[in-house]
Amino acid sequence: MNTAIFIILILITIKLLFMSEVLDQIKADLLAANEKVTKIAADVARLHAAIEALGDAPTAAELAEVKALSADLNTSLQIVDDATPE
Repeated sequence: MNTAIFIILILITIKLLFMSEVLDQIKADLLAANEKVTKIAADVARLHAAIEALGDAPTAAELAEVKALSADLNTSLQIVDDATPE
């Protein structure tokens, strides 16, 4: 009987170790996703600031900056989309 209890405890320990590895992977994935979301939030803030700074007659340089910021945001969103499972 003690042997059966010992085997059950070993199996429970193995299961807990496996669950710990899975939880560590989930944590790492969530941290990586959080970094991507933080970058997107920063890209959106920069784009909003650039748009708000545009006057009634924006210069070519101002429009180019807005276009570049939009492209950066699009790239960030595409990276997140590519990393998102179907």
